[in-house]
Amino acid sequence: MKNKAIILKDEKAVCLESLDFLREREGYGYFERHFLYFNHKKTLRKCEGFTVFVPTAEVASDVHKYYRVPKDKIAVAPERFTF
Repeated sequence: MKNKAIILKDEKAVCLESLDFLREREGYGYFERHFLYFNHKKTLRKCEGFTVFVPTAEVASDVHKYYRVPKDKIAVAPERFTF
């Protein structure tokens, strides 16, 4: 899972693909979960003011819930769009 920073013409954005390590802890060790959590948190803090692109509404609600990103800064990709 890799965070992607995208620079569009005069706009900046970040793509988050999944936050499964926060919702479904099975399959993720303690250190892996914490590393991923703080890695995502650092990326979002570093890119404050950017638009956050996510693949589904579920991931959008998780980004808002766990990282307190304002809902107006989160954009859900169209259903047939893939990252």
